Amino acid sequence: MPEKLTYEKLEQKVTELEMAENALKESEERFRLLFDSSADAHVIYKNDSFIDCNWSSIRLLGFEKKSQLLKLHPRDISPPYQPDGHPSREKAESMIALAFEKGSHRFEWLCKRCDGSDVLLDVLLSEIKIKGEPLLHGVWRDITQQKRAGDELRQSELKYRLLFENMAQGAFYQSCDGTLIDVNSTALKMFGLTRDQFLGRTSVDFRWKVINENGSELQGEFHPSMVALRTGQPVLNKIVGVYNPLKEGYVWLSINAIPQFMGEDKQLHQVFVTMHDITEDRKIRALLRKNQERYQKAQRIGKVGNWEYNVQTMEFWGSEEAKNIYGFQPDADTFTTDEVENCIPERERVHKALIDLVESGKEYNLEFDIITKNTNERKTIISIAELEKDGDGNPLKISGVIQDITKRKRSEEALLKLKIQLQQAQKMESIGRLAGGVAHDFNNMLSVILGNTELILDDAGSDSPFFDNLKEIQYAAKRSTDFVRQLLAFARQQTIAPEIINLNSTLEGMLNMLNRLIGEDIELVWAPSERLWPIKIDPSQIDQIFVNLCVNARDAIKGVGCVTIETENIRIDYEYCRENVSFKPGEYVRVCFSDNGCGMGKKILENLFEPFYTTKEVGHGSGLGLATVYGIVKQNNGFINVYSELGEGTTFKIYLPHHVVEAVERSKKESSVTEAVKRHGTILLVEDETAILKMTKMMLERSGYNVLGASTPGEAIRIVQDGSLHKIDLLLTDVVMPEMNGKELAGALIKLYPELKCLFMSGYTANVIAHRGILDEGVHFINKPFSKQELAVKIRDILDEP
Repeated sequence: MPEKLTYEKLEQKVTELEMAENALKESEERFRLLFDSSADAHVIYKNDSFIDCNWSSIRLLGFEKKSQLLKLHPRDISPPYQPDGHPSREKAESMIALAFEKGSHRFEWLCKRCDGSDVLLDVLLSEIKIKGEPLLHGVWRDITQQKRAGDELRQSELKYRLLFENMAQGAFYQSCDGTLIDVNSTALKMFGLTRDQFLGRTSVDFRWKVINENGSELQGEFHPSMVALRTGQPVLNKIVGVYNPLKEGYVWLSINAIPQFMGEDKQLHQVFVTMHDITEDRKIRALLRKNQERYQKAQRIGKVGNWEYNVQTMEFWGSEEAKNIYGFQPDADTFTTDEVENCIPERERVHKALIDLVESGKEYNLEFDIITKNTNERKTIISIAELEKDGDGNPLKISGVIQDITKRKRSEEALLKLKIQLQQAQKMESIGRLAGGVAHDFNNMLSVILGNTELILDDAGSDSPFFDNLKEIQYAAKRSTDFVRQLLAFARQQTIAPEIINLNSTLEGMLNMLNRLIGEDIELVWAPSERLWPIKIDPSQIDQIFVNLCVNARDAIKGVGCVTIETENIRIDYEYCRENVSFKPGEYVRVCFSDNGCGMGKKILENLFEPFYTTKEVGHGSGLGLATVYGIVKQNNGFINVYSELGEGTTFKIYLPHHVVEAVERSKKESSVTEAVKRHGTILLVEDETAILKMTKMMLERSGYNVLGASTPGEAIRIVQDGSLHKIDLLLTDVVMPEMNGKELAGALIKLYPELKCLFMSGYTANVIAHRGILDEGVHFINKPFSKQELAVKIRDILDEP
């Protein structure tokens, strides 16, 4: 039976119930206080509507009263569709079912505020039971701003990733320990690697092949990123070459490595590396450098420089070769218009031409000399320029080129000099041919005149009434003979017999004679050099040279004066010959013959050595004296220069080749030209000129010889072949004859008489027995015309030879 309640027990139970009711009421009040005061929105959902809510949910949805939310279904505060595209009604029922099924369910839900704006909620639905009845407790949190920030962050990250991946530059990140943690596709393409091959490595990985700009290997610790991590300082514009396995070659990169720090204490976090592929740029730069080198080389070889002058800013620029031409250093910053104009002696003419170009468009094309800044060297340049104008026709800039034509000008001058020398040589050659042709016939005629005059004088004696007339004839003929010999000397066709001599000794033997020649009022100073080299020349030609020079000096000195003769050894090099084209390199004996006379002007100097050119009065000079000197020097392979100024005197410098064989004293057989030489013997005389044949035969017979005369070489050969003659002692033959020349005749007769001695006579040898007038070795010769005594002495000397 149930326990019977007493009043006390009943009263106790009532008290307990009241206490429980009060506790529940306090609990409900505390829950309501928490429910209503929570910052999060709280709702209670039952069946198809909200049955309770707190003020946060009301404010969240923009309502003013709770009654506006209660009894609404979630679809009533939602847009037709959720962000994922599902209808709000269907998705709401699904979320509610999942909450009852799982006990709780969390999801995002898009609501509509009462003003129509969207609010994104983070929703947590939990099943609760109140008085045994299952309900759903919902906690809403507004995540609209958070979601928007997240979206923006994701969008920013997406933009960053797109930017990072699509950068024209290669880029990668390395952590503070050097590990490669991120890389863009551009960098992967530069390296020729996949992302997996790249990430996780470090810059010191041995698989990298990296070189410096000079081609040497770049060690990993010196890679720009590692240097930036080690020092905490940026590394900029480091040029390296990285091997690309796909291209099987190096690509050249310009790398920047920027260290990045985090936190207030600025701890090194990572390094960001960017790089430009400069492979093509390097190729272009290399090509540009090559083209620049070619351009500079072309300017240097062609000695062409270019320059520009800005008319408006007055800025002046010149290329390296332009600076070089003017004598400036390539990097000189003093290459200005003022400095350049200081190098131009004719600056006013050049300046005016530039003004005419600017003001009137007159062509600017000048040739002028400059004096270089660094060496004071004189150069000749061509300068050409053109004017550029702006759109309004105003002068803007002058662009020009200059070319150093110094060598060309010198070559042109040398060529002109050579042409003049060639013309002179051709003229003298023509005169020489004329002289040779005249000499033969003229000397033959003089031989007849002199020879017959001498024979008549011998027969007539000094008592003859015609003696003085004959002497005048003889004197005139001898003077004519000297004239012809001078002409041949000038033409370098004088027949000579060179000997090795010491010029000092030869000149010392002439000093007395030269002193008498120049007269007492003129002092002769003799200044020989010691150990003078020997030369090879006919001694008689030395007489001719200095007699003619002394006569010329004597006539140039009015009153008291001085003549100086100096000798010295000298070596002429190729450099000197480039400036003096008529000279040849070698060793020479130089004779300087100077006087302090009236001197000569330029016009006289230009014609000084021409035959028949004279400044003396008519009858006081033939014009052959200096021409003879010139011819003798040239005939002996020498050179002659003359230096003279009006009122300052004249100096002749004669260069005669050093003969390598030691000099020997020449000996002359002294023979008296007055002593009658009587001898005996048989002489075969061959001469095609009848008058000379007859006269010479008479001379020889009067000297005691038996003479066999022949007018042709053929007749001479027949006489020898006759056989009736026992012996012929000497063949005396003319050189130039019909049928055969004298040398050929001698050769034919020597075959018959091996011991036969020969003497050639001629007024002009025509190189038959002499080369350029120099007698062949062992040849005996006598010049026409000759006297009976000269002929007799010459024959006696030959016959006396062993």
